[in-house]
Amino acid sequence: MLSFLFHDIIWKKRAGLLAILWALLIFFLCLFPGNEIPEMEIPFLDKIVHIVLFAIWSFLWMTYFTEFRIRNFIVVFIGGVLLGWFTEFLQGTLALLHRNMDVKDILADIVGCALGLLIFYIFYTMHTTSLRNAR
Repeated sequence: MLSFLFHDIIWKKRAGLLAILWALLIFFLCLFPGNEIPEMEIPFLDKIVHIVLFAIWSFLWMTYFTEFRIRNFIVVFIGGVLLGWFTEFLQGTLALLHRNMDVKDILADIVGCALGLLIFYIFYTMHTTSLRNAR
């Protein structure tokens, strides 16, 4: 069922391209001028968006790697932390964005990255278990 995530070379190439495009989407959304963002009355919507964006980003990067290794988890996690910190740093330093650096957003990015890695690990475990059971 999920074998394409782990063995299909075409999917892996697409996952890498999607991960890059997803990172560009994250930059676009995080660097969008704050005075042009409509006010929403949904509690924690901003944090939920950060979690979802980074969960998808880390999941895509993990599916891109050709082998399952803990090193890949660490690289993706550190990359997600750096990406989240960098976008928030830019928000805090570029006055033209009318935004502020928010440590809670960085924490939401970290949670999202960890969530994406966890979801990948669950899918990977399901896949390897089904392969073992098929033998």
